[in-house]
Amino acid sequence: MHAADQWRSPRSFDSAGPSGLLVGSQQEVVSFASNDYLGLSQHPLVRAAATEAVARWGTGSGASRLVVGSRPVHHDLEAALARWRRSEAAIVFPTGFAANLGVLSTFGRAGVQIFSDELNHASIVDGCRLARAAGARRTGWQERCRPRRGALAAALAGHAGPVLVFPFFVAGSLGRRFHQPTAALAVPQAPPPA
Repeated sequence: MHAADQWRSPRSFDSAGPSGLLVGSQQEVVSFASNDYLGLSQHPLVRAAATEAVARWGTGSGASRLVVGSRPVHHDLEAALARWRRSEAAIVFPTGFAANLGVLSTFGRAGVQIFSDELNHASIVDGCRLARAAGARRTGWQERCRPRRGALAAALAGHAGPVLVFPFFVAGSLGRRFHQPTAALAVPQAPPPA
């Protein structure tokens, strides 16, 4: 793996929010791979609410909501999101992986056709597998962001039901380098405007 430049090892990234230092190089970067790319973890209201929650409930959930139940704060958040989106209800997933599994598996029924690039994140691939197990048809491909010309049309011939397409796409220099383990999902931070 070393000879093929395929060995991966985590880097140290000292950050508070989306920007920080790559330890060793002392290069300041902004990470677009983080779940905190908007920097909300550093917002004073978010930090105050987190401090209050830790004081009340401690750290860690102990188990999933399905196992130990939901705290009132879960219900309050979901109700607020539903009001904000003017929808009947909302559900908050603990991770992006869980969200993809939960949402994609709901499409698992006869008559649904799913196209998914094999290079997609494991959560999308697994969500599509769950949908297929429940009755959806799934067609996969691995051809750098798009299936062969005509493959979608051929697979859809005579299909009248819902269609979901999940292409894999990374643009720019990262897109050209996404197979290389040295590619970083972090870019040098732009200097502040003068």
